[in-house]
Amino acid sequence: MSRSMRSLVIGAALFGILALSIYYAAVTWVDLGEVALGWFGWLMLLLGSLMALALGGGLMTLVFLSARRGHDDAHHHQSVFRRPTPDASDRDEPPARRP
Repeated sequence: MSRSMRSLVIGAALFGILALSIYYAAVTWVDLGEVALGWFGWLMLLLGSLMALALGGGLMTLVFLSARRGHDDAHHHQSVFRRPTPDASDRDEPPARRP
């Protein structure tokens, strides 16, 4: 199977899953009927949404700062999933960082 055909099949399958998910959500929404949400429910919905956004933003900030300050360099140098080359097996420390 060619690469473009494979991409088309994967894209069609993912689109089908998305379409089924939207259909299921719409049917469930309609079947629920009228649902009343009090002030406490709206408050908790708002607080939960804000906490989720804050957590996501905080974690992305930590990832950015960690990569920016070089904390991830030692991990990326370990080459856990690659076979060591003869010249790289002698080195125990990561290569020097350029300023």
